[in-house]
Amino acid sequence: MSFLDQPITIPTQSESTSCINETIDELFGTYEKSSPDSPWTPALFNFAQNIVCSGLTEDRRSKLLKQYEAKDTLAILGPPKLNKLLIPALKSSASVIKRDEYQSISQAQVAASLNAFGLAISFLVSPEIKQLLPDEASLAFRQLADGFHLLSDHQHRLSLARRAFIKPSLSLVGKNAVDNAPVDEWLFGSSFAEGLKDAQACEKAARDLLRSTPNIAKPNAQPYRHPQQKQQNPQPKASGNSKAPARHPSYPARHPGARRTSSRYKDRARSRSRRR
Repeated sequence: MSFLDQPITIPTQSESTSCINETIDELFGTYEKSSPDSPWTPALFNFAQNIVCSGLTEDRRSKLLKQYEAKDTLAILGPPKLNKLLIPALKSSASVIKRDEYQSISQAQVAASLNAFGLAISFLVSPEIKQLLPDEASLAFRQLADGFHLLSDHQHRLSLARRAFIKPSLSLVGKNAVDNAPVDEWLFGSSFAEGLKDAQACEKAARDLLRSTPNIAKPNAQPYRHPQQKQQNPQPKASGNSKAPARHPSYPARHPGARRTSSRYKDRARSRSRRR
């Protein structure tokens, strides 16, 4: 029998207050006085603080996860499955796979939380129950909806964190394929195989385009000359005796007629000696 099949009776104000207190004590522990600044019921705040710092027991966590497991039509709320095409590529990275499994467990608990909130909100907004609630309850609905929005977005961001940790292990083609892949029941989208084929085709087309592109000379660049061309066109040699010995700086330059004059004086001396 569901909640909607049960007979509905409207309790009095005192009965409602007593029922609320008993429910809080049952779910969150003994009621305690709160400080004036606390917006929460004290028992609820103390319980949440204790769980945030210490965590649930293993039995309690397992029981809640089993009770609110997101399955069948709600499986899309759970952790996205890792694409089968990527499993062989990540076998060499044990740390990557281990971290992804741990993140999947966290996402399974977030999905169970979403299921619990979704069941409660769906029950409260049903026509049979909604007409029994006062108008002031609309604020509570808004707060529940805001928390549901944040929790759903947190589930999506956990999926993005898993993708960001796996992406560095992929090749450049794989990275291009996962950039625009949406998250659905698969971590990199159900059309990841088609996206990978398109990325591979684009890379091949880009390589062919680069091969067919001619080399364009840069402006004001000197033309390239082959070494053999330099030998066939040698530079012209300078005319004249380029290897003449340099004149020693310690000997002064002689006058052109100095050697002839000294020979003439020697001839006159010889003729005089003969006459004598």
